[in-house]
Amino acid sequence: MCTKPPACVLFKPDDSRIPNSGFEGLDGSIMPIFPLKKSISWKGYSIRRQQIPMSPAFCLTQYRVQGLTLDQAILDMKAEPRRTSHEKCTSNYVLTGRLRTAADIHLLQKIDMSDLRFRPDPRLQTEMDRLQELEKQTLTAWGRDPTQ
Repeated sequence: MCTKPPACVLFKPDDSRIPNSGFEGLDGSIMPIFPLKKSISWKGYSIRRQQIPMSPAFCLTQYRVQGLTLDQAILDMKAEPRRTSHEKCTSNYVLTGRLRTAADIHLLQKIDMSDLRFRPDPRLQTEMDRLQELEKQTLTAWGRDPTQ
């Protein structure tokens, strides 16, 4: 069991615009993050706390990532019970469709097949079928083989 934080955490950001850390013997892009010590009094007790001040720099919603191409991402694909099957299906599509390859996906928590087996709304599926048939008709009308 860990009772004390490490002496420091070495952090190397992806962004090269971060200024040089200035610590001798370290690559200039590596920043050491040291623990902070705080004491407070509460209900007559003195409480001391020591921790490394780290938190995620940012998170993006599914709405925000639409239209982006990401190099890597940590995804939470655990199915939410309050969402409909259609919402879960489109959510998974948006989450995975933003990355260049499957190797760029890192999962926040374990998933199983029940977290992935969802279907779009039947009305959406009907519309997609209609558009695919229209595409075939258009290609045939222009003298192109729709099977290619």
